[in-house]
Amino acid sequence: MLGVRSETDSAYRIVPCDSIHTFFMAFAIDAIFVDREGLVLRAKNVPPFRLFSCSGAWAVVEGIGLIKENKALERISER
Repeated sequence: MLGVRSETDSAYRIVPCDSIHTFFMAFAIDAIFVDREGLVLRAKNVPPFRLFSCSGAWAVVEGIGLIKENKALERISER
């Protein structure tokens, strides 16, 4: 995702992961931290050049427009 805006319908899952950074990125991304069962623990739009973490997280889903499109985030499942 570094410096090149990807399509809004794609996302990246990083496992295991409880913290991310947006250093050297040209745009903000949505980060959704989940536990092992997929329960959303924390979701935030993260601006460039920031650190973001979530205690107890097992994975993070990163993308553009994820939070805006899914206002009722509770659980993320693998499809």
